[in-house]
Amino acid sequence: MPFFGFLMAAFLFCHFNRRLRHYRRRIGDGDTCGDGWNRQWGEQWQRHARRAARRAAREATRWGRQAAEPAKSLSPEEEALRRARRRAGAQAGFYAHLMSYLGVIAFLALINLFTTRYPWFIWPAFGWGIGLFSHWMAVFGSHLVRERYFDPAVERELRRERATMQTEKQASIDELSSSIAHEIRNPIAAAKSLVQQMGEDPTSVENVEYAKVALEELERVEHRVSHLLKYAK
Repeated sequence: MPFFGFLMAAFLFCHFNRRLRHYRRRIGDGDTCGDGWNRQWGEQWQRHARRAARRAAREATRWGRQAAEPAKSLSPEEEALRRARRRAGAQAGFYAHLMSYLGVIAFLALINLFTTRYPWFIWPAFGWGIGLFSHWMAVFGSHLVRERYFDPAVERELRRERATMQTEKQASIDELSSSIAHEIRNPIAAAKSLVQQMGEDPTSVENVEYAKVALEELERVEHRVSHLLKYAK
């Protein structure tokens, strides 16, 4: 550790010494320190403004082109391929993160072994390990939790909703059947009664009225049956 501290101090000394010689040279050329700083910051702000303007122009051009071009719809195969590539890229990124973590922690452990006996490398390993665990949860854990808990819960709720809908449909069909049976039975019973009366007294004058009413009731039955057939279609 003292050796690394000495290297850091030497680097900072060389850096500030070089900057001091640079400003002395500028002052020797006739520029004051304040003017040099003002001109330097002014140039930096101008460069930043030009970069921001170019970036804004590129974004406006890109978004304008995207708005002008219609959105291209993807086929199910292309959409599945895109999702598979995205997931494979996420998994490859996690494994790269894991290899970086192991390499850096092994290097820190080696430095810790040669510098001091206190295991200080555990703290960066623990902190980075939390980030690595979060990355694993984002790539693999969320998929595992969705398959283990979320999808079965959705499937149970879907089966429950289907059962409820089936029960409601069955109840509506039962109610419809009972109402149709009632609408058909009453006219048939009335027509049957009128035909029986006509058979008891064939020479009666009222047989014409009875026949007319019986035909109306039978037409009513035919009308209900035609409605039922349309509903079945």
